[in-house]
Amino acid sequence: MFEKKYHLYLEQDEYDCVIRCLIDLKNRLLQQGRYTDDVDDVLIKVLNAKKKKIKIVDGSQWFKNNNQWADRSYEPSAGDIIFFDWENDGTTDHVGIVWKCENGTVYTIEGNSNNQCLQRTYTVGSSVIYRYGLPAY
Repeated sequence: MFEKKYHLYLEQDEYDCVIRCLIDLKNRLLQQGRYTDDVDDVLIKVLNAKKKKIKIVDGSQWFKNNNQWADRSYEPSAGDIIFFDWENDGTTDHVGIVWKCENGTVYTIEGNSNNQCLQRTYTVGSSVIYRYGLPAY
């Protein structure tokens, strides 16, 4: 049986930020009594992912070119990449990682969100969601 391989397209500082954000999120959820294993699942995937370098502006194009792309109406899974278009002009403005999706709500982990790493929520199909990148985990 083959072991699944994960790939992460981030620079080292971005990778470090994602790890810190996931750990911070886990600690906050533990303090609030809302922790689930989903955070550890994403953290383990990120930690086990082979690091490859790619510019984020090329990230969305990479998913398009490899047919690993879903529109905003898609109900994402933990570990999917969420791309945002704040101005609704067809240009990717921001990116995050999907933590989970429940009852029509997408939970994300985003770095550089108000100069912080935050957990945020969006309604499935929200107009600020550009599309999803679907890593082949």
